[in-house]
Amino acid sequence: MRANREGLWLIVDCQVDPHPTLIGVLKSLSESNDFTLAHFEDQEFFWMTLNVRTRVVFLIDSNILEMKITHPYFLNLFGPIQRL
Repeated sequence: MRANREGLWLIVDCQVDPHPTLIGVLKSLSESNDFTLAHFEDQEFFWMTLNVRTRVVFLIDSNILEMKITHPYFLNLFGPIQRL
């Protein structure tokens, strides 16, 4: 995965409620810095460890965050949160 190279940031523009599979991947990344996906890229199970210098940054409009995100612990999956 190109975004997993040393020191790169993956910017995610979140405009809808994330699918439960994505929530699971984010939870796994926040706990162990790796994740597993079933049936990805013609593999039964795809496993990846995120480079320790890679950062995942979510951009979410405050209205979407407050009104459309249904996962009760979505904000707890992340470290620092900056409101702009």
